Amino acid sequence: MKTPFFFLLASLLSLSALAQNDLRKNTTPEQRAEHQTRQLTKQLGLSTEQSQRLQALNLRWAQTMNSLRTEGARPERGSLRAMQQSHEADLKAVLTPEQWTTYERLRAERREKLRERRSTRPERGR
Repeated sequence: MKTPFFFLLASLLSLSALAQNDLRKNTTPEQRAEHQTRQLTKQLGLSTEQSQRLQALNLRWAQTMNSLRTEGARPERGSLRAMQQSHEADLKAVLTPEQWTTYERLRAERREKLRERRSTRPERGR
């Protein structure tokens, strides 16, 4: 009795993950900016004014990244890093010192999860 239940649960979770992945690929810059703003507003407890300023920053970032993707040209790592640092400097200006500390912690946690996922991925044929 337990086996069919777990199989069904695993199947539903897999479908959910695939659907989320599709949603990320098929969203507009505006939708991505809105999603990021909602997430950070919730996680950092932003005020209405901060949330509005963050929305503008996220939209500008999402549009920039979207144009880079559609052009097909891969920017050099250094220029991409400079763009990211500029975005984070703008973000830091919106947040309080406490919110910035929380943001850095959340960012470090996301990066660690990404590293873990990458390290457990099977090797691809080269």
